[in-house]
Amino acid sequence: MDKDQTRTRNYESVQKNLADLKEKVTEVQMDSNLQGATLQLLSPACLPGAPDSTNRLLYVGAGLGTGLVLGIIVVGVTKAISLIL
Repeated sequence: MDKDQTRTRNYESVQKNLADLKEKVTEVQMDSNLQGATLQLLSPACLPGAPDSTNRLLYVGAGLGTGLVLGIIVVGVTKAISLIL
């Protein structure tokens, strides 16, 4: 019975490998068909009217706020550890 299970497992493994190989062959055939294709420009690229800029005030405020919160957390943890020890 053990040999039958092993054979079944091996057969399933071989079938899966065969299916994977067939899929790869199909992909390669599709890729080789595309190599002869020609490309054509449908429409030219559009330039933006004005350059995009970042909101520096928002980033500076978020950085300061995050730094303040993290600083408070570090001080709290340090105080808690010093009280325990």
